[in-house]
Amino acid sequence: MFGEPRIYFLLLFLMGDSVAALKSPNSRQDLHPLLQKMAEEIIEGRYLNALLDLIQFQSSNVWTSDLSQRLMAYFHSRNVAFTVSGLQATMENYLENLLYQPQKLLADFRQTDDQQFRTAMKCLFEDKKSQLNGKTELLNLCTSELTSKTKKHGFGSYTNGNSDTE
Repeated sequence: MFGEPRIYFLLLFLMGDSVAALKSPNSRQDLHPLLQKMAEEIIEGRYLNALLDLIQFQSSNVWTSDLSQRLMAYFHSRNVAFTVSGLQATMENYLENLLYQPQKLLADFRQTDDQQFRTAMKCLFEDKKSQLNGKTELLNLCTSELTSKTKKHGFGSYTNGNSDTE
């Protein structure tokens, strides 16, 4: 789906030494807004959204060793009892189940916001970017395919048998 390293990054970033961090009065303020959003998505069970938020965060920020502890402190400040191993197992099960439930994957994609959707599309088509030289080539490809299908099914321009156009 996103390439193995990215899929499991959410699982790996939580592999800090502590199972839960101590409650910090400033844990909500200390957490980057995108990571705070990701944590809320995890709390609400929207794991695909959380994974996409994490990928977006990683595209412009460096993951530091203390972020796992700060994230766990955020969960604790919200009175959510997550452990690293529990969260890891939940994410692994969720991602594995998506492989066998394409309708669930589609439903989860429909719940993404614009930024999350753009992030997903970037991940999905990242390898294909080198095959297409910009939007013009993609548009030409789509247009030619659409044109050939409409002509094949009789939806093209009117013909009198002598030429393609009158």
